[in-house]
Amino acid sequence: MLDGFSGGPTYDWSDRIEPLDMAPGAGFAVQWTGKVEAPLSEPFIFSVYVRGEARLWIDGQEVVFARSDRSERFDSQPMPLEAGRRYDIRLEFVSILTAPKVSLNWESPSQDRQRIPTPYLYP
Repeated sequence: MLDGFSGGPTYDWSDRIEPLDMAPGAGFAVQWTGKVEAPLSEPFIFSVYVRGEARLWIDGQEVVFARSDRSERFDSQPMPLEAGRRYDIRLEFVSILTAPKVSLNWESPSQDRQRIPTPYLYP
């Protein structure tokens, strides 16, 4: 289920998994890997909205480390990207919370903050 909150949609696992507060230390971890293609040649800021813990790497460089027990946004520094070039991307997410959430977004001088559109993500 997509659940909107300030800054963009997020994925809410709460209706897909057992409640995580049933046992001490219960939780889960997930990792997404692939490529992201830049639509424009300019600096991009990647942001992660998270309720849990997330780490984001672009081309092997960790650009965001985020940890929060409530939904918060964490931004990378601006990164110059080249239009049409595909960059390695890895997002790790860990949570022991009952309503974990994560959303991966980007923005640039020419583009408002948005969840990264599927056409720019590759396996």
